[in-house]
Amino acid sequence: MELSPNPAVLISVAAVTFSAGLHDAELIETLRRKEDESFGLVNALMKLYVHGHTVDVGSLFGVGGFGDIPRTRFERKDFWLKAQLSSGGSAGRAPGSHVALPDGRHAWEVNASAITDPRELVRAAAAQVLPDVAVGAVVGHGDIPAAGTLTTTLSPHPGGASVTVHAKEDKNFRLLVEAVVTGGGAAASPAATEAAESPAAVFADDKVVVEDEVVDDIGNKWNPDSGESVENRLAVIVGESMGYDPEDLPREIPLIELGLDSLMAVRIKNRVEFEFDIPQLQLQAMRQANLADVVKFVTYAVEHRDEVAQLAEGAAGQGDLDTAALNALIDADSNPAPADSNPAPPTATSNPLRATSNPPRATSNPPRATRDPRPASRISRRSPMLRVRMCRREMPPND
Repeated sequence: MELSPNPAVLISVAAVTFSAGLHDAELIETLRRKEDESFGLVNALMKLYVHGHTVDVGSLFGVGGFGDIPRTRFERKDFWLKAQLSSGGSAGRAPGSHVALPDGRHAWEVNASAITDPRELVRAAAAQVLPDVAVGAVVGHGDIPAAGTLTTTLSPHPGGASVTVHAKEDKNFRLLVEAVVTGGGAAASPAATEAAESPAAVFADDKVVVEDEVVDDIGNKWNPDSGESVENRLAVIVGESMGYDPEDLPREIPLIELGLDSLMAVRIKNRVEFEFDIPQLQLQAMRQANLADVVKFVTYAVEHRDEVAQLAEGAAGQGDLDTAALNALIDADSNPAPADSNPAPPTATSNPLRATSNPPRATSNPPRATRDPRPASRISRRSPMLRVRMCRREMPPND
């Protein structure tokens, strides 16, 4: 944190932290030129608070009560599982604990207090063994007792099964219900049917959600063989430093108009020089340029490392790389001169205006000398800019 009217030392601190390997150091200024002072101080304290430092907010705004803010309207729902627990496992709900017998039959034991409808008990037991169960004839032989246990037995046969329900009385069993059920297709797995009817099945979610992996690539140099273009890499660097999405970052608007400050410019400059391994760029040029200009400079520096290295050697002792000289190299590379630098003599098909615009033009207009009686030596002592202006006045309008 820098305590000053305007951040000045933080720029040097940012360069030191970056060279030391701290690419995401948080540099906080208290005041900034042309900005509200109270806002700057409170903003600096809030940044400290966000990064884990203790801030006495009461010393800023005073200690008071809680504000009467609108409360959150909750949509209340009951998510508790409606299940009965007992020592008998599934004996607390129909059809009860299931056992497969060696002879192909199936048996269930359930508490008598959990059964109110014998027909529903028959259907629940048969549904764990047969698919598409339909209960047929049901014959009752007695009432269901209020206490004790009920034993349900299912004997499969072609087309369905026969089901009997017995009540246990001491060491004996009393027949309560006889029924016939029908079902088709292959037999369903009792465990699968029980799991599907479980109240907890509504909370089971086997769907795997794959989220995008967050990759922190700060400190990794750009590799031309990676397939990532210079423009995309620069958009990521500038977007991360200024808080923009790389895809939404405007290419033609100057960075300073997008909110670039001195610290952001230093971070972008350091990362560009480090990741692309190029000489130092001028900080002021980085602030005034837009993203397209930065892409043009960096692309040329990456593709013409020898020329840029020679330019950096020529600027040794002056600090950063001369952006104007680099721009001249880019313009010369984009507009190469013709192979024959000596122009051919004018021919009959040449432009007549260009043929008449050569030195004979000075003698082709004799009245000029009569209107300016001053000697030629006096005119020749004029400044170069004056001589250029005089020549322009003597040129034909078409030229």
